[in-house]
Amino acid sequence: MIKAEKGRVFEDSITFTQKQVVQFAELTGDSNPIHIDKDFASKSEYGRTIVQGTFSVTAFSHILTTVFPGPGSIVIHRESLFVRPVFTDQPYKILMKILSLDEESKTVIMKCYLKNRENKICVVVTLKLKNENIFSQ
Repeated sequence: MIKAEKGRVFEDSITFTQKQVVQFAELTGDSNPIHIDKDFASKSEYGRTIVQGTFSVTAFSHILTTVFPGPGSIVIHRESLFVRPVFTDQPYKILMKILSLDEESKTVIMKCYLKNRENKICVVVTLKLKNENIFSQ
């Protein structure tokens, strides 16, 4: 387990595939054609399909459950801001920073960013999570 400290940054990368977007639509019922219909999306302001906002915020789950704070992490509050569209089949950088820690409640507040290959922010998520093991390292 990685030591919890204010200012610590975690990085990773992710690429969402069109197949994953279609599967997410099937699981959630979010069948908005902007996500799954290439012809429809080609006529939109984006010119192609975009990843569902809810799916894009799952990019941070990998770090939360495996790297920091790890297994047993529970997100108890999340605020999401969608700045730019997230496209399929393109690499994105994940950056997550610890803003604060509360040892008594075993919680941490993090700011999470999903950036495109031009290093422009596409998604910003502020989250509060709980994990009983955060301070037992």
